Amino acid sequence: SGQEGHRTQTVHFAIKKTTILTMASFENFDDDRDQIYISGLPRDVTEDQLASHFGQIGTIKLDKKKRPPTPKIWLYRDKATGQLKGDATITYEDPFAASQAPSWFDGKEFLGK
Repeated sequence: SGQEGHRTQTVHFAIKKTTILTMASFENFDDDRDQIYISGLPRDVTEDQLASHFGQIGTIKLDKKKRPPTPKIWLYRDKATGQLKGDATITYEDPFAASQAPSWFDGKEFLGK
């Protein structure tokens, strides 16, 4: 699944009455815990919306491979159709922010819902 070598801890939480997001903090062998995985997102969500919402708890790392650098957010797409699948990863500058994200965002509204 592209996350070989990672131990994953999953926390379920609701961001609106009809949606349950699943977040996971990835932990690889060098104890780098700066990334979260989110599923159950609206299919039309944008990177900017995710950066605005999930950036409330900490600075999202910049992907310096892109010009200009953009927040390190990956939206998963269906390989056949190119459509968003409703899940994403977000990488924070600070691993502590990533570790706190599941409890911080538990029960919070997302996109006003």
